[in-house]
Amino acid sequence: MTTRTIAADRRRLILAALAIGVAGCAGRSAVAPESCPLVDWRLVGMADGLDGRPSSTIQRHVDVCSRAGAFPDVTAWRAGHDEGLALYCVPETAYRAGRAGLSFPSVCAPLTAPDLRAAWAHGRRWWELDRQIGRQAADLRTPAEGDMLLPGRRAGLVATLDRLRRERQMVSTWPPR
Repeated sequence: MTTRTIAADRRRLILAALAIGVAGCAGRSAVAPESCPLVDWRLVGMADGLDGRPSSTIQRHVDVCSRAGAFPDVTAWRAGHDEGLALYCVPETAYRAGRAGLSFPSVCAPLTAPDLRAAWAHGRRWWELDRQIGRQAADLRTPAEGDMLLPGRRAGLVATLDRLRRERQMVSTWPPR
């Protein structure tokens, strides 16, 4: 290898790392127009897949690169995107999406396996219970104006709150215990 080849490879690696590092910028291409010919498009595709971006993301890269008279290697990008999605579309990611109150990751729909949907539903149940717990706790802290929190009502709210907390604990991890 010549010094020139090593420098070129290093430059490509740095540009690919930069592309992956900024791939989280929603709504725009992670690649600067002038770097389009030098980027490892498989790595960019992988980063997009790992971020759960849809296959239509390649169009943003095409739009940006065409301004510089360059075009992404779509085949390499798709191969990397598929690799990234395979790592993204796993039960743990689906569980985290459900737990955050997000919808089922649509990019995973073609790859949907029953365990992916089950993981999402498990996380979603945690999110629903967490919201119910918040409402119950608020009812205990601040009853409606003019409402007296009768001892029996208070005991019922506390019992419900305890039950909800136990149930939430049961769905607090994936895979379930």
